[in-house]
Amino acid sequence: MTRYVGDWVWLDVDETNVTIGSLDNQSSVVMPLAHLLAAQVAPDVNGGVLTMIFKVPGHSRPHEVTVEFGPQVESAFRALGAWLDEVVAFNRH
Repeated sequence: MTRYVGDWVWLDVDETNVTIGSLDNQSSVVMPLAHLLAAQVAPDVNGGVLTMIFKVPGHSRPHEVTVEFGPQVESAFRALGAWLDEVVAFNRH
């Protein structure tokens, strides 16, 4: 499991799940990678934003998670985004 820390949330990522937690409280939610529909890393002047969209069984709307990150961890988030793109491609087969 690898932890990625953004500006407001952290992500724990392994081969089956993304666990998303808040930095200001103890709550977290687990999203199965099998439900990942899309992932994108968009750079900006402050680092960038990772956006992940998950299907949620029993709900008509997908769940979107965004994680803002600073320039000091941009390369890690870019690598994560590339890996998540591979997961999305695998999920479509």
